[in-house]
This record gives sequence, C-alpha cells and structure tokens, in this order.
Amino acid sequence: MDEIAPAKSTSPHAPECAPEGVFVFATRPRRETESAFSLVELLIVISVLGILAAIAVPQFLAARRLAAERSVAATLRTMVAEQQLFFLNPAPLPPSAMGDPTRRYARLHELNAYMHHALGTDSGSLFVDGHGVRYSMVPLWPSTESLRGGFTIQASEQNMARGFIYEIDESGRVVKIR
Repeated sequence: MDEIAPAKSTSPHAPECAPEGVFVFATRPRRETESAFSLVELLIVISVLGILAAIAVPQFLAARRLAAERSVAATLRTMVAEQQLFFLNPAPLPPSAMGDPTRRYARLHELNAYMHHALGTDSGSLFVDGHGVRYSMVPLWPSTESLRGGFTIQASEQNMARGFIYEIDESGRVVKIR
C-alpha cells in the first residue's frame, strides 16, 4: 500500500511540519499601520472614567438640590408679593367667607386661586402641592382676625425622609428650618 503524504500548506506563515492530526491556523502578520489597545490600557481608561464619575455625580446632585431650594425660596417670595396685592384688594373665595370688608391676607387656597393656580394643585383647602413641594399655612387654617395682622407660609419637600422646610412671613424673610 502506498502511503499518502500530508499536503504541504500553501500559507507562507504555516510551520514547515506539524504533527499528524494537529490543525495549524495561519495568522497574518500585524501590519505596521494597525494598532489596538491592550487590556491594561482599557482598564486604566475605565478606572479613570469611574473616578471622574464618582466626583462629578455627587456635585451634580448637590447643584440640583440647591437649585430646587432656591426655586422654592423664590416661589415663597412671589407668594408674599401676591399676598400684599390680595391685602389691598381682598377677594374671598369659597370655602372662606368674609363677612366684613376689612383688609386681610389670603388663606392658601385663596392665594392659589388668586394666582390662577400657579403654585400647584389644591389638596383640599389646607395644602397646595407643587412640583415635589407642599405649601401650607401656619397654622393650617388661620382665623380671619390673625390674617389681618400677618401670615406664615411653609414649604416642605415631599417624597424625602428628611427634606427641606422653608418658612416665610409677611415681612418677606425666608427662613430655612431644615
């Protein structure tokens, strides 16, 4: 019997002889213009990006929270300006009934209606819910007599265990409680 000799590889990169039954894959040589990143280089880049994200994300969240608090303080100042206008020309709205024509400040639901619901939606007649903030009077339902002399409005952050609370009175001074 004639033995069949293994065929010689035509690839210039294949070894001259390979043991029988072993497959040899020819690889092409790397060209001078090709480049690739090593695993170590990729890990270094990913680590640097992770460190930058660890620094930037808390700063972004803090800036966002500060902007929300400043927005609430500005809204409270707007409420004081609207209260001053209401005081000059009171327009009682249900469920408040004003039997005497003396000047007074508005209850919260009246103020919101006076401002065309710019503060948010009324939750009954005691609260107004804005974007993530609940506004309320202190006390919740001030008497007409107490509204002749002044008012106090609180804004508290919703959906947070220890959210901020701001308070403002007729003087326009905003106080951060928490």
